[in-house]
Formats: sequence, C-alpha cells, structure tokens
Amino acid sequence: MKIIIFGSGEIGGQIAEAFFEEHDITVIDRAERLLVNVNKLDLSVIAGNAADIRVLEEAGIKNADLFIACSHSDEANIIAALTAKLISNVKTMCFISNKEYYESLKMAKESEYEAFNIDKVVWLQELLTQDIVRVLTVPIAIDVEVFLDGRANLMEYKIEENSALCRKVIRDCQFPPEVLILGITRNNSLFIPNGNTELQPEDRVIFMGKTGSLEALINKFFRKAAAKVRSVLILGGGTMGYLLAKALEDIGLHAKLIEADEERCRFLAADLTSTLVICGDGTDLKLLQEEEAGYCDVAVCLTDSDEKNLLCSLFSKKLGVEKVITRALKSSNIDTFERAGIDIVISPRDAVLNSVRNGFLNQDGSILLSVGKGQGEILRLKVPAALAGEPIKNLRIPGNGLIAAVEHRKKAVIPNGETKLSKGDSVIVFSMRENSDAVLDYFSEAADV
Repeated sequence: MKIIIFGSGEIGGQIAEAFFEEHDITVIDRAERLLVNVNKLDLSVIAGNAADIRVLEEAGIKNADLFIACSHSDEANIIAALTAKLISNVKTMCFISNKEYYESLKMAKESEYEAFNIDKVVWLQELLTQDIVRVLTVPIAIDVEVFLDGRANLMEYKIEENSALCRKVIRDCQFPPEVLILGITRNNSLFIPNGNTELQPEDRVIFMGKTGSLEALINKFFRKAAAKVRSVLILGGGTMGYLLAKALEDIGLHAKLIEADEERCRFLAADLTSTLVICGDGTDLKLLQEEEAGYCDVAVCLTDSDEKNLLCSLFSKKLGVEKVITRALKSSNIDTFERAGIDIVISPRDAVLNSVRNGFLNQDGSILLSVGKGQGEILRLKVPAALAGEPIKNLRIPGNGLIAAVEHRKKAVIPNGETKLSKGDSVIVFSMRENSDAVLDYFSEAADV
C-alpha cells in the first residue's frame, strides 16, 4: 500500500516507524523536522506543506492508497486532507486536537457531503481519556479492553512483590475457570508463557476472561489492591483534564482538578458541576500537601509537558497516592516513567497505530488490537471447516498463538485445551506481532482445504 504521511512529529514518526517495512511510505514536513525525526528510516521524504496541491502532487497523491494528516496544526491537517480528497481517490485520515473541529467534521461526514469528506477523523485526547476511565473502573488493572460485545474482557495487571501470585508457577496458580494468561511483559519484552513460567515481580500479565471470572480472579488474588476508587486528583486542566473530569462526573466519582492558568480555571469552574477546581501549580509540593492530595485514591497527571507530569507523579507518590496514572506525550519517555515507579503510563502510541491499522490497513477486520507496546496483536478470525471438531490442543497455530476466546452461537467461551471449535465460530487469537501473518495464513489455508 502507498501511504503519504503529512507530519513527522510524534504521531507521524510512530506511524512511519511501525509500517515502513511493509508499505511504501512518503513523509511530508518541513525540512528541519524531517532531518530530526525520520531521517533514519528507509522511506521517501518531501520538504513542504501538504496543504499545497503542488506538494501533494509531487508526493504522488493520485497513486496513493492512504493519506494521513498528523502535523501539529489542526487547520493544516484539515485543509490537506480535504485537498487530497478533492484531487484524488485516496482514503484520508486526519488527526486533530480541537473539540469543535472534531464535532464539525463528524457532523459533516454524516451529512449529504459525505462523499467529499475526510474518511476518518481521530481526536486522540478523547481516545486516551476513554482508556483512563476504563482503567479507573477496574482499580488494579493497568489496561482494560472489551471484546465480543462485553462478554469477554482483556485486563493487564502488574505483579507486585507482595502479590499472592509473585514467584508462583502458572500451572500452580489455580485461577478461576474461564481465565487465561495470554502474555507477559518482562523487562519491556512481551512473550507467550507456558504452564512452567514463573511469575516475577514487575511482570505485566495479560489476562483474558469473562467478566464474572475476572472478578473472581480479583477477589482471590488482588482483593486488597482492588479497593474501589472514590476520589481522583487531576493535575492539568487542558483538553484531557477537562474531558476526564466530565467523564468522572458522569459516573459519580469525586475529583479535584489543579490547573495553573487562571482563565482556564474560570472556564473549568463554570462548566464542571461537581469537580473542585483549584488554581495552582501541580508541581508545587506545598500546594499538594495543603489540598491533601495524598488522601486521593488515584492521581492522573495530564499537564502540557512530560517533565511536569513526571514531577507531579513523583510528588503524588511521595504524598502517599496509591495509584498514579501519567500521560507521556513522547513515547520515548514511557520506559523512563515506568522505571520511576509510575503505575500506569498512558501514551498515544497504541491508540495511533490501532486507529491506522484497524481503519485502513486491516482490510478484512482480522486485527483488533495491538498490545504490549506493539509487540503483540489480538486477532479475530472465522473458524473454517478444516479446523472444526478438533480439540484446541491439537491445533498447530504458528508461533504458539493462543485462542483466547470463542464466540459460538452468540455465546462467549473462554476455552481450554479440550474445547472443540465449530465451523463458523469466531475466535479471538493472541499472537506475537511477528507471527500474525503466519496465523492469518494458517486460518486462510485451512479455509481453502
């Protein structure tokens, strides 16, 4: 696929790095930014502004399959995407940060002008806010995803030193029925474990199970850590801080929000109903002490810089906040934040790549989600007749891929080795990314038998 990316910043750089080996990619941006951000990748670059028709034509827009606008300017992104749509048949994707632009483009897409409009508009702040809310509703989880219309859930937990699971071999853990371990991230490397794998401190373990089974898992192994969240401290009242406060009000959670800009505070105080808005600097330890930040169950750091977020996180931890969630604007800082002891680091990276992959590159809809910082993938596949009737333990899925869930006649099943598949069942398969194509081929070739 020929892909043209406008913008070589954090978003554009992530997309280019993730897909340049599999696709023909051209990046458009100012010359100085290109030299800094994508000069080490094997792809084409053009210095210029994609809102200029001549630059789009130079990039080969009329022969392109996908145009992604993700520069730092919402206005330039919108103009570039609409121009690309006007002069070619390319599919268009536009990243924006302005709520009003997002709502206007969404309304336009649903109107009589749909044929002219941008194919996919992504408002990252909203996606990341939804991620945070999902994690807050499951207090001990560091990631939560929903599958099969909510009948099966994926949750990621970190193994603490004092956990009942720490240093236990998986086969001896006696998990509740219909709970599986799919993968473990250890020292930043994701792998698929087996029954002999021993769980270690700091392991990030990905579980799949039915809602009731995962609740039983929490009650059995994580009950002490699973106290319900009652109060949340939000540090930073920008777009995400505002969206999060709104979302917490909707589900009845009490929140304090600290924002340094006085004018922004006036807007927040007028628009939010039950959130306590405090005008001050979230990196001011004395202020945090005065506002009793340490008594909050969770602190969420959403300021406008990674340096401030790191400082806010460390101060929150020092004051006794049990769980700290922090946004990393630069994906290169994720590891640093995690090493500093931050419980959950929210980054745009996975949301960006999943939006691109699921919106355009994954034409058959088989890849649902990237996990483990892109090292693993969740696939959804149909069971062909050639694989029906055999116990799962007899299947030879490439790369030790795991069937994590089965949808059989609209019922969700978390399988074991003896579970037999039926033709037409949908299966959720967990695979390492490097083996995903082989897994897809395995099911495809079985369908041709």
